[in-house]
Amino acid sequence: MNMNIRIRMLPTEIIHKIISYTYSTQSKYLTEDIISYFNAKQVCNHLYHDYWIIQMGNETLEDKYWLLNNLYVYIRNIPYIFNRLFNRMPERVHVNTYVTKFYNKTDIKTQINVIFGIMTPLERNTFLNTG
Repeated sequence: MNMNIRIRMLPTEIIHKIISYTYSTQSKYLTEDIISYFNAKQVCNHLYHDYWIIQMGNETLEDKYWLLNNLYVYIRNIPYIFNRLFNRMPERVHVNTYVTKFYNKTDIKTQINVIFGIMTPLERNTFLNTG
């Protein structure tokens, strides 16, 4: 379905609310976080694709599997990183349940995007310099 058609299906009040956010100035921290997210993903996608697909001649997605593996190894050293996905700090059991479902039921590209998304710019930079 075309994006314009889906947007037109929304109530007018919601469309106006969404549009009002497009004119709002965003904080410096948020814009730096978005730039960091984009750059880190671009660098990793390029480096892992170049090595695992082009140089090593592996099958498609092999680069993504290695990137995800290295991300999981890296975030093990960041306590409670998945708690950042929630507004309130839920009980640890709920976070563990979410992480298990996330790992088992989410496609690889989404997992990579979410992990990069919950990392801070400093954590992404550290990952790029150590990974």
